[in-house]
Amino acid sequence: MRFCKYSCLILLAFFLSSCANTHMNSDWEAKVGPQKFYAEPYVVRSTAPMSVVPSDVPQSPPNAIMYAFQLDQDIDYRGKLGEELGKLFYKTWVGKGVFPQLVYEGKRDFPGKSRALEFASQKGADLVIRGVITNYMFGGSQGTTSLNIHVDIYQASNGMLIWSMDHSGRIENTPVQDYILWEREIRMPESPEYVIMSALAKDLAKPVKEWSYGKDWRKVTEEY
Repeated sequence: MRFCKYSCLILLAFFLSSCANTHMNSDWEAKVGPQKFYAEPYVVRSTAPMSVVPSDVPQSPPNAIMYAFQLDQDIDYRGKLGEELGKLFYKTWVGKGVFPQLVYEGKRDFPGKSRALEFASQKGADLVIRGVITNYMFGGSQGTTSLNIHVDIYQASNGMLIWSMDHSGRIENTPVQDYILWEREIRMPESPEYVIMSALAKDLAKPVKEWSYGKDWRKVTEEY
């Protein structure tokens, strides 16, 4: 009897751990035999290395202009992809309140550093944000999708590079995990690159927002 109790406890603990971050599909119903549960995809991310960081904090929160992400790879739809992923990055930063005002110039290619700084000064922006997709591999809903990005932030008044950051992430389509009594399957999105970009943008938003509002941004980077 004691052995049965211990066995049931072990199975229960194993079930709960395997169903972490798991959601049942809407048409799920109890049935005889193995039950199937779905888990949201997990974005495996890098440590977000920063090659250039600010030496001090601004006296007041700055405003910024951001351009569409450029794609280094030569693919047919790179302009459209850069615009859409850049817009997602922009919306994520707006939602996180990184700057009091952030303008997205998604329909314009990055005109070069000097012209971008001049345009920002004309518009009353303090910063210019340039993003580049350095590597993109699309695996769809069946394979592995990965995304590497590089983000530079310049001071509009003097052209100084304040932030230079790299980040990367991937989503892998792992096989169905069979636990005898139940199965666990990853619910793969149709466009994994958007899920990855959202996660990367949220990570990079943390230190930049802290810096923008005069706080110690180094504390939030400790979790990377």
